[in-house]
Amino acid sequence: MTDNLKKSKQIFFKVGAVLLLFIAVTIACFSLVKVTCYKEIMIDGESMAPTLNDGDYGYMLKKNLIGEINRFDIIIFEKNNTTYVKRVIGKPTENIRFDSRNQNLYVNDDYIAQSFISFSDQKQTFSGSTVYSLNQTINIPENYYFVLGDNRDNSFDSLHGLGFIAEDDIIGVLKCKIGETDSNGKMRFTGLKYL
Repeated sequence: MTDNLKKSKQIFFKVGAVLLLFIAVTIACFSLVKVTCYKEIMIDGESMAPTLNDGDYGYMLKKNLIGEINRFDIIIFEKNNTTYVKRVIGKPTENIRFDSRNQNLYVNDDYIAQSFISFSDQKQTFSGSTVYSLNQTINIPENYYFVLGDNRDNSFDSLHGLGFIAEDDIIGVLKCKIGETDSNGKMRFTGLKYL
């Protein structure tokens, strides 16, 4: 009976040790992936509302792991020593135009739906713009992107003085929102929302 009890304890400790090792390796792998692939980002400002609000938190996939940047990706980039979060509207060498009748977006003369913002926000696209006007074709240079904030009448972006964004200035793509800051300044997890 005593030998059986000793054997049971040995098996229990061996299984426990293997389980602890598995948990430690899993945590280490997760930490390594997080450090090398992702970076936590906090949104500062309302230029991406209602998609992202001031104080929202999310994870950015770092540029070296992105591959191709797609239309409507939310990118993080640095320009003039400031970090920005905006949505890609036009890609390198594309021609974009906003129609004057309803401000629909056309890329290389093909209509592109902007389902991520309301029609009233679409109508605010050129609010305050002194650079471009409706019906003007905007030719995007090679290795540059045209970006806008979702809060079209309150965004410093490619239409409102920021200009085209160089591919080299992009540091990542925001992939998900995970939380928001409460009134006390503490982060509150709200659930994983892919962008």
